[in-house]
Amino acid sequence: MMRGIEHVAKEIFGVRVTRAGSSQMGGVTATYENPCYSAPIGLIRYAQLMDAEKPWLSPLAKLGRRMAEVFSTWTI
Repeated sequence: MMRGIEHVAKEIFGVRVTRAGSSQMGGVTATYENPCYSAPIGLIRYAQLMDAEKPWLSPLAKLGRRMAEVFSTWTI
């Protein structure tokens, strides 16, 4: 988002620099192409990937695990 950053990067790193970008669009998707959204979108995508790797448990199995956790904390 900084004008001229490619020239500064070329001076500092001594290599050819190309700014990446997509074609100009309008609408909802254009909002998310703003670099300030890259970290939140990356974190959401990471969470989706991690969630996809978790084994699927039925609601009854989840309830059983939670009840076991609760009962394990009780002392008699």
